[in-house]
Amino acid sequence: MPTLNMKTIIDCLIALSVFLVMAFFSVSFLDLLPEAFEDCKSNLSLSGSNAVINSHMVFHFYNGKGSAEIRGFYTTGENKNQVLSRDIFFDYIKQKNKYVLTNSGIESRDNDQNIRNDIDKIMPAFFLKPDAMLILNRTKSGNGEKIFSWSGLPVLYCLR
Repeated sequence: MPTLNMKTIIDCLIALSVFLVMAFFSVSFLDLLPEAFEDCKSNLSLSGSNAVINSHMVFHFYNGKGSAEIRGFYTTGENKNQVLSRDIFFDYIKQKNKYVLTNSGIESRDNDQNIRNDIDKIMPAFFLKPDAMLILNRTKSGNGEKIFSWSGLPVLYCLR
């Protein structure tokens, strides 16, 4: 049976302590990360008198800047599906549990070039026009996940 010398024992203890310190700091870092960086998603359906929107949205927040990806379709009164595929870039200010977002630009994707007036009546202007604002309220669910809502409607669920 091999014997362990003192150097081997010390090397093992040093390696273990380095591992434990790294594990401690990585957990601490991950605990801080959600405040600086958040990904939130939603399947959103909105309907109005002349159009219905069905889309998937993903919001990214990071240090006062963010983006929202919207992919889906809207159906007009003529029962014709139109592509809704755009990226909205924004600046945001966090005020306690409120995030004030200001649209800083829109990039249309695929065939999302001809957004009609029909959806202007359904979607907040933030998703359609540069410089438009949107105020989101942030709360936590019973299991600690973050939820964003606008006009009292919970719409974004943040990944942990």
